[in-house]
Amino acid sequence: MVNFRLPRSRLFDWGGHIGGMILITAVVTSLAFAFGSWRVTIREHDAALAQAMREQENLTTVISEQIRQSFTAVNVILDSVAEDAKAANAQTPREFRERLSGHDLYQRLVERMKGIPQLEVISLIDTDGDVFNYTRAHPPFPPINIIDRDYFIAHTSGRPSDVFISQPVQNRGNGTWTFFLTRGIHNADGQLVGLVLAGFKISFFEEFFQKIRANKGTAFSLFREDGVLLARYPRSDGAMGRSYASDPTFQGLKDFPSGRTVLSSNFRAAAPGETMPRLITRKPVESFPLVANMIQNLDVVYAERLENTGTFLARAALVIVMILGLGILTFLMARGRRRVEQALDQSLAEARESRAVLIDAMESIPDAFGLFDADDRLILCNRKYAETFTEFHSLEEIAGWRFEDLVRASIAKGEVIDPEFANDPERWVAERVRRHRSLDGLQNQVQLGDGRWLQISERPTSNNGIVGVRTDVTELKRAQQLAEAANRAKSEFLSTMSHELRTPLNAIIGFSEVIQGEMFGAVGKPVYKEYAGDINASGRLLLSIISEVLDFAKAEAGKLTLDIEDVELGPVARGVVRLVQQQARDATLTLSLDLPDPPPVVRGDVQRIQQVLLNLLSNAIKFTPPGGLITLRISRVANLETLIEVHDTGIGIGEKDLKRVTEPFFQAATGHRRRHEGTGLGLAVCDRLVKLHGGRLVLKSEVGHGTVATVVFPPASAVLTQRAPV
Repeated sequence: MVNFRLPRSRLFDWGGHIGGMILITAVVTSLAFAFGSWRVTIREHDAALAQAMREQENLTTVISEQIRQSFTAVNVILDSVAEDAKAANAQTPREFRERLSGHDLYQRLVERMKGIPQLEVISLIDTDGDVFNYTRAHPPFPPINIIDRDYFIAHTSGRPSDVFISQPVQNRGNGTWTFFLTRGIHNADGQLVGLVLAGFKISFFEEFFQKIRANKGTAFSLFREDGVLLARYPRSDGAMGRSYASDPTFQGLKDFPSGRTVLSSNFRAAAPGETMPRLITRKPVESFPLVANMIQNLDVVYAERLENTGTFLARAALVIVMILGLGILTFLMARGRRRVEQALDQSLAEARESRAVLIDAMESIPDAFGLFDADDRLILCNRKYAETFTEFHSLEEIAGWRFEDLVRASIAKGEVIDPEFANDPERWVAERVRRHRSLDGLQNQVQLGDGRWLQISERPTSNNGIVGVRTDVTELKRAQQLAEAANRAKSEFLSTMSHELRTPLNAIIGFSEVIQGEMFGAVGKPVYKEYAGDINASGRLLLSIISEVLDFAKAEAGKLTLDIEDVELGPVARGVVRLVQQQARDATLTLSLDLPDPPPVVRGDVQRIQQVLLNLLSNAIKFTPPGGLITLRISRVANLETLIEVHDTGIGIGEKDLKRVTEPFFQAATGHRRRHEGTGLGLAVCDRLVKLHGGRLVLKSEVGHGTVATVVFPPASAVLTQRAPV
């Protein structure tokens, strides 16, 4: 029997080889897992980072476009005020103030502010820094002077060529913040004659930012192009109005493409001393010197930092433990994979949440909004945009459609084709696509089959995509059409009134004078001569009514102009008193004139001032019972205002009617109303003529005790004269 056994050394070598192989296998397996886990971590980290950056870039694009729309809406109002100034033909600062300080313009400005929630106030400012027309009160009270404000200094020094955006200021009373968009008004020679100002509510931007905020680690900022902070959410009062032009990171962001997200750890407007990794997106606002900025903390984007030292140490410890056995290795591998999957799930959940926030933000925009990629495929839109083109109601139903497909769907739904292409819908589709891709930023309007009008604005993005915004302007279009129709009707009415009524009236008045004066022989019966006198008086009354209507219509249309010169009020007042003296005697009234020595001199239109005085005195005579007293008094007060007062002891006007007597065609409901003829336009015309002079008409009255009508000429119209030495 042979006793067979392996030598000890061979056994040990074999065991050593097996142990070595196990050790090597364990080490290799551990290293392979560690390397694989590291690669997975890096890959998931990169994927989550890229997703967050794309979402942030899209969100910043939405914010930038909303800011542009908000500023464009206000800029349209500034343009309309500039057109008012152009129509007023103000060539000097004085004319600018005199012609644009009226109550009519104030009411139009108040109306234009409606429906623009971001707008706080509109003001007109002269070159002395005084606010003279102001949507919060007319006339402005208390007096406001802004000569020390940055926008006034900028415009008077000639720096801004178009509009200027001011630094934000805080209201000391309620703590609210405001900044202003200002435009200089120049005459034909390029001289500055005044400013128009629109105030923005910073709270409007803060509320919008709050709605679309992705998480607590997200901050939004609106900067002026030169680095001045205008608005931020969350708000930091200490940072408002501060300039970050010299900040190295703010400067460095200018070198990156517009709208791209970068990673930084040394920039934060609200806390510049902190160092924390953040995603930063800078997006200039098109057409305005503004920059939208979004910052998001990286530690909020990720549930945990998979690349930090602790994670790598844990994996190193895992490698050591895995050497003890393949079982422990398998357990730790499963555990590590679960961690990666959890981190991935959390990152995907946050990505879905960010997308939901973005979609919700777009749905909150009042206009139809759509975003196309570089291949002209729809990647984002709100419900309004989907419904504009198609019968669908959500992005999911039309995502990936080309713009050309949407145009075809819109035509099928009933969109009105431009008449030029009515017989060739395919050419219309090609033209619509061409306009869409031209990227020139021009706005155009289209009409839908249901009668609605849409204004279309399409602009390029930084990644060669296209942002499209569609605004429903149906009501504005209808209002424009109604206004044009009313204007045409008024013009036709004026033309007909002037020719068809005044021409035969002049003939009636002339022939009645011939009969009354018996120019071609005696009238057979005396009563016919009396009838001719009645015809003449009635004709002249009707001619005066027509003249009042025409003057009022011209004033309402802005076509009533003044021939400005130095007017001596003494001779004017004496002349008007002579004209109505006989009328006062016939009514058994005492008419007196009270003039200072020397009488005041004002800048104005002498014929229109005579018309105002004649109307006021005629009204006083008409509504004062026999035996009454009427006084015309002219004076100048300490602040250089010139006053023309007509006092009467007539029947007076009730408090309720006093508020409306300057309205066109209104007549106070008094006992004398039915005994006196008239259109109810006399005081309305007077009020508008006085406003054209930059003044105001003030009425005070008490029933049974009389009325005081006061014409107030502003200090700017006063002409200072010196008495010649005796």
